[in-house]
Amino acid sequence: MSRSRSRVLGNETTNLQWYNSSGVLVSNVPYTTFSETESLIDNPTPNYRERIADGEIIIGEMVKTHLYDKYTSGGMGYHKDPSDNQTGTGPALRHYDNNRTLDASGVAVGVGTLAQRSRDIAVIKAHSNISKPDVQGLVTAAELQKTIDMLRNPMSGLRDWFRRLHQVAQTLGRKRHRNLYGHKNDWTGTLDVLQNTWLEWRYGWRPLIYEVQGIQKALNHQLTDNGRARSRGYGFLETSGSGALVGGSYQASTTWSRNISAESWSGVIYDYNLPQSMKYQQLLGLYDLPTAGWELVPYSFVVDWAVNIGEWLRAITPTLGVSNRHCWVTTTVRDSLFIQLTGVNTPNPATEYYNMGGGHTRQRVATTITRANGSVPTMPPVNVKLDTSKVLDLIFLIRGYGQGISNLRL
Repeated sequence: MSRSRSRVLGNETTNLQWYNSSGVLVSNVPYTTFSETESLIDNPTPNYRERIADGEIIIGEMVKTHLYDKYTSGGMGYHKDPSDNQTGTGPALRHYDNNRTLDASGVAVGVGTLAQRSRDIAVIKAHSNISKPDVQGLVTAAELQKTIDMLRNPMSGLRDWFRRLHQVAQTLGRKRHRNLYGHKNDWTGTLDVLQNTWLEWRYGWRPLIYEVQGIQKALNHQLTDNGRARSRGYGFLETSGSGALVGGSYQASTTWSRNISAESWSGVIYDYNLPQSMKYQQLLGLYDLPTAGWELVPYSFVVDWAVNIGEWLRAITPTLGVSNRHCWVTTTVRDSLFIQLTGVNTPNPATEYYNMGGGHTRQRVATTITRANGSVPTMPPVNVKLDTSKVLDLIFLIRGYGQGISNLRL
């Protein structure tokens, strides 16, 4: 049975007041302009200490929410021909918006799925990190010939380009109409060299360096003792948006900006039991068949930039010698919204209008922490991860590559 507790950390009220042209108070509406609350929903576990002492794994589910919501006030005026002129002060945004901008910005930014995607990423990482190999031994063995070919003729395109520059420089005095690349406007050959060199570094030398480091790590690796162990995973996603909302008759028109981040930590408790000789083979990735198979698919790494299938395959594949006991995930979602009042619409703008002074704003920050049981999703979440290096990769891969790049891990 769940229980709920809440408390008010702060609360302030003020009035929206309107005066007619004679200075008589015609409207006095009270509003809450600041509130700060905290709530907790959890599930108490009977005999918790005794059950933990007996070796039972209990992860208490809970939802904790902190909400900060503040409206500011300012001056305002209302005019209607021929003589109905009013002035006022108070939280005009609170009165005329009535959460319309909050609801519209939530739809525009896409509040609903961010937390779940963050949880899925963390849970997948936690499961894929269970006894994770230091080396992808099967991939290394399958692509050994490519590595040998690269080592036989390293950076061949770059060396040919420098040789070409040297030859052109020798004839520069006699052929000044030719540029340093041998032919007029011959940038294509230079671009070929640059892209081949870049791809050779990214998908030839860099993986080789990582493999050497992984082998060194495996040789010095302190083997995990048999027994209970834990792995962890982390996921972070962020989204933001801004816009403007035009209100209807006697409704606020606003501008807004919203930022939402979801940060998740996941853990897996498991029992580990494997002979020592097999532990070394596991460190070398000799049992990691699904991940190795995916890595050997041409251009699978490009797919992983958007949908990390390789990591997900490892997460859903049982690990030799491992019995999973429990998985949990804790997610912190921070939702920050700022709204500015730009005006209030009227049905007859030619004869009636509002004048709004500065200061009619709303700042709303909601932080929600959720702890729950975690399970690997049936499909990996979409999480596009692009940086400058990957953008260059895409440009060069789409453009095509020269002879010799086929020996690399693409």
